[in-house]
Amino acid sequence: MAMTVGLMFAFFGSGTAIAAALPTTAAAACQPQHAQELLVASDAAQRKGDAKTSNTRLDEALALLGTRYRTQATIDDTGMHLIVANIQLHKGQIHQAAVLKRRILVERLRMCKVSSIPIIE
Repeated sequence: MAMTVGLMFAFFGSGTAIAAALPTTAAAACQPQHAQELLVASDAAQRKGDAKTSNTRLDEALALLGTRYRTQATIDDTGMHLIVANIQLHKGQIHQAAVLKRRILVERLRMCKVSSIPIIE
């Protein structure tokens, strides 16, 4: 199995960006099980009124999923929604940020399931 390195970039409101090298396999498959578990943990924290923990679990799930949910045919605008969620977070709107991040994660998990279906030609 060939090993390649992908880059993940994180941009911050100050214009600062960081890049992290992430090892990936040539055929990195979308495996959303742990991300789904983190979504359940986020929902539990939200029900308890703990929006901070909810946001943390959603951030972990989104980072874990990375870009493996996308295919060449995917049209994905969730990145723009994530920017809005982070703006809300920096404004102190923690609950609203968690609501937006949850929607993003759910959509990316849907795309992951679709991208995992083999195409028969």
